[in-house]
Amino acid sequence: DGNRSYEPERDILYPVDTTFVLDPGMPVAAGLDLRLVNPRAQSMVRGAVLDSLGVEAGTLWVFATSDSDTTVRIFTEVQKQGGFELQLRPGLWWLRAFRDMDKNRALKTSEEHASEPLGIRVHPADDIKDVVLVLVRSRGVP
Repeated sequence: DGNRSYEPERDILYPVDTTFVLDPGMPVAAGLDLRLVNPRAQSMVRGAVLDSLGVEAGTLWVFATSDSDTTVRIFTEVQKQGGFELQLRPGLWWLRAFRDMDKNRALKTSEEHASEPLGIRVHPADDIKDVVLVLVRSRGVP
């Protein structure tokens, strides 16, 4: 946080593969280019849902399921213009859009239109843009 002191509740220390020794003969380390990233930092995933099926009923959702723990699901409602934003922690995620006809936030693949699952690898502090999910007709719905 720029105050030149280590505060465990707010600061993160991480070992680097290079050692800097400052002594009276070399009191300054100049020309350094450091990139520091919190390995647990959430990332932003932004995109759009293309829906040309002409169905207005229900709610259009995008959800992400963690590949490492499939019980972790993050939902966001799609904006009127078709855009969406999700904040995800680092890892592999499977994104899917669907039209929730019964408004229970659970995809019924035989009854509700959905996109194919899309795998996205998220790294700490990523800003992933232009993800496109395309809604297709459910096999059980005309």
